[in-house]
Amino acid sequence: QAYPRRARLCGIFARTSSPRIPMLDPTKAFAASRAATSRTAGREMKYGHHRPVYGTLQFIESQAMPVLPDRPARVQVEQKRKLQQAEHLGEYNIWYHRWSGENNYERAPRASTRCVLETDAGLTRADYTNPGAVICLHFARGHCIYGKDCCYRHCAPNANDETQMDAPHDVFGRDRHASFRDDMGGTGTWNKECKTLYVGRICCTPPEPEVVDTLLRHFGEWGVLESVRVLKPKGCAFITYTHRCSAEMAKVAMEEQALDSDEQINVRWAYDDPNPRAQAVKLRNAAQQMLAAMEKKGGLFLDTS
Repeated sequence: QAYPRRARLCGIFARTSSPRIPMLDPTKAFAASRAATSRTAGREMKYGHHRPVYGTLQFIESQAMPVLPDRPARVQVEQKRKLQQAEHLGEYNIWYHRWSGENNYERAPRASTRCVLETDAGLTRADYTNPGAVICLHFARGHCIYGKDCCYRHCAPNANDETQMDAPHDVFGRDRHASFRDDMGGTGTWNKECKTLYVGRICCTPPEPEVVDTLLRHFGEWGVLESVRVLKPKGCAFITYTHRCSAEMAKVAMEEQALDSDEQINVRWAYDDPNPRAQAVKLRNAAQQMLAAMEKKGGLFLDTS
């Protein structure tokens, strides 16, 4: 019984690409995807009571990567005084970013600054002297003090960042590790493509469509979203991007931030959805994107006879 199932999953690669779909609003396209998902039966789900929402290829194609505006980057915060480093005894753990003896269970404070691409993104010194520079980590957190004089880029990652990145480093140039941290934080691992984020402590008082729209508006700013799954009883969501660089940017930019309900969200790495239906949708979208890219480059020859 497993062979026909495998044949059905592998048969998606033999399908031809669908006709070109007109560009739609991401929220409307995602609403259409939810309506199509709700019409199917729930026999695929073996856990929980809420059906995951998977973005279709139409929803993915309706989005676009952020574009760097042609203007100088602005200074996000003014440095009034140099902060004094606190004295600690012992060694500093670069894995957990804590000094020995610090409380590991202390809740992180709310982020005091936030990056807004509409007003903060712009050209820096790196765009003229070193176009291959990484993105500024302080810019992503919303507190870069150099602005246009920064030696790193002030923009959201694009498709070139995805192709130029290497596995041992993230989009900010930080080292990745062989495995995830125990708390699923940090820079992630090079053994898998980290594209899915866990978003905890979200306010689930509004209806589920409103929660999905809120996540689309806040997390869609950093890149193209592939799927959004909300678990309303648990107050969490799983957000998957099409590019790893976008997920890394969103994780840093949205850590300990507030959404529309003034909550303090917790953003960590997450494993891929083990649901077979989610894996089939992921394979189908990847196959269709590959066929579309080959057809665009003129390397796809279909036998119409």
